Amino acid sequence: MNFEQAFEKVRASVSGENAGTIDGHLAIEVRLCDTDASGICYIEVRDGELFVEPYDYFDRDAIFNVTSGDLVRIMTGRLGYDKAIEKGLLTVEGDAERASEIKKLVTKMTRKSAGKTTK
Repeated sequence: MNFEQAFEKVRASVSGENAGTIDGHLAIEVRLCDTDASGICYIEVRDGELFVEPYDYFDRDAIFNVTSGDLVRIMTGRLGYDKAIEKGLLTVEGDAERASEIKKLVTKMTRKSAGKTTK
């Protein structure tokens, strides 16, 4: 897997989401640490909208260091944010308190998917 493929997995994990549960502006640069697919992207919440793009973000609140697989597991609720930090799968540089607001988005996404039924 290359960086573009890893990034698309991350983007797909949050595509179509509304970030209205996060107050104000939140910008997190994500350093994907995959052995074969390392690179930088960002997650931004602006005016209730969620953006995930494959670029650096210089005016950021925090930096996540994580593999793409672990980030997807965090964003889809299969791996708790706090548990990922505890296990060393996610490290946060910068404003850790502000970065933890990403949990609001994950909680919303998890509740939304739990309410879906399959046919």
